[in-house]
Amino acid sequence: MQSIEREVLLIDVGNTSIKVGRALKGGVELLSTLPTVKALKEPESLTGLLKERGEVAVASVVPQASKVIKEACPRALFVEPKGELPVKIPYRGRMGADRVANILGAYTLFKSFIVASVGTAVVVDAVVNGEFKGGIILPGLELMAGALRNKTALLPKVEGAERKLGRETEECIRGGIFRAIEGAVKTVKEELPGIPLILTGGGGNLFKEALGGIYLKDLTLTGIFEFWKLKRGRELPQL
Repeated sequence: MQSIEREVLLIDVGNTSIKVGRALKGGVELLSTLPTVKALKEPESLTGLLKERGEVAVASVVPQASKVIKEACPRALFVEPKGELPVKIPYRGRMGADRVANILGAYTLFKSFIVASVGTAVVVDAVVNGEFKGGIILPGLELMAGALRNKTALLPKVEGAERKLGRETEECIRGGIFRAIEGAVKTVKEELPGIPLILTGGGGNLFKEALGGIYLKDLTLTGIFEFWKLKRGRELPQL
């Protein structure tokens, strides 16, 4: 697999981290990851990646980071749920660019699917026969753990999650967080039986076995690339 002559840089800006990748003939490649907080405090850590690049495509859920990228690269293409898309998305209100990218990435594999992104928030979206049917949003692993710690007098802060009944408080919290996310995704699966589940996001792989889904760590980057191909209307050059 070889890179294209003039790179397409792909940027996935999340609340916790920013993933930077590039488009390849036949797929995408993750180049680097940096904390979103660092990129906002030190914009040069992000803008330095944009120098002497060909095309730039972005999915961002952090307006401040979007502003930094737009100032450094005015021609950058930002993912949005507007215009003609291969998936019909009759969404009411503002839909996150990461959700659009994940849907477009999953659509390269299936025409009907459930995609669950486990990150700062857990976002589950369903598409049936190329039409968006709806989704749910709930707190992610760290948000749940932080809420329990900050809103109670004695419960400790924990990291991670695991699917087992606990005997100590920390184990009980990790088990509760895991089952909360697992149960939420299962309710969507039960509503749409037989439709494949795709997991992504930093915590997605934790739920692969329990939920029986496919884990694709670079799904968002793939969707950003699909959006770029659709909007810029160009084929990648053959090498």
